[in-house]
Amino acid sequence: MARRNVSVADDEIFRNRCEHEIKAHDNWPKKWGWILDENKKTDSKLQIIKEIKEDFKYIDPRHMFPFPITTSKEIGWLSSKQEFQLEIYGPDIMCLPIGKETK
Repeated sequence: MARRNVSVADDEIFRNRCEHEIKAHDNWPKKWGWILDENKKTDSKLQIIKEIKEDFKYIDPRHMFPFPITTSKEIGWLSSKQEFQLEIYGPDIMCLPIGKETK
């Protein structure tokens, strides 16, 4: 019951808060407007780089044929071509002992 007649104080606090927000809104371009200018400069530089980079798109010389009509469809059909093989150094040189019992 201690907060009976505080509506006037709450109203004053709310009004002060609104005044501070309006002042901050008015002062923001003076303090931080330079960020917008820097952002515009950066955006124009990035646009120039983007236009230059579009001319140098990488074209993959490898040619992928459509999926073959088989039951497995996609398993192993690309690895049969030399340029798509993962083992570039040859088969694995370490053979694992399979079926041998160790004592």
